[in-house]
Amino acid sequence: FVEAFKSSTRAVEIQEEIASADPKNVQFVSELGLYYVNLGGIQVKLKNFSAARENVLKGLKTLQEFADASPQWIDLRRDLALAYRLAGQVFNDEGNFTEAADYYRRSAE
Repeated sequence: FVEAFKSSTRAVEIQEEIASADPKNVQFVSELGLYYVNLGGIQVKLKNFSAARENVLKGLKTLQEFADASPQWIDLRRDLALAYRLAGQVFNDEGNFTEAADYYRRSAE
């Protein structure tokens, strides 16, 4: 997981550069949101729950904002559902079962 964390951190850095070059590009920004969520999932495995929670919520916020603004983007809605499921896993692994259940429910919706 240490190597996965390093690679995922680097992927977030690269995607931040790409997304900042064109901040209205739905694909670039939504991928950044997913990268943050995935980084949070790795941080849970490393028992860094605070950072995991921060990254997951940052990624979800990014995805949700673009999904709300672009409801016609089906791929973005799918990515948002996947991100909510990953957030459920993060909060479940942390032991926050109530919040995990809420994120799983949002994923199903």
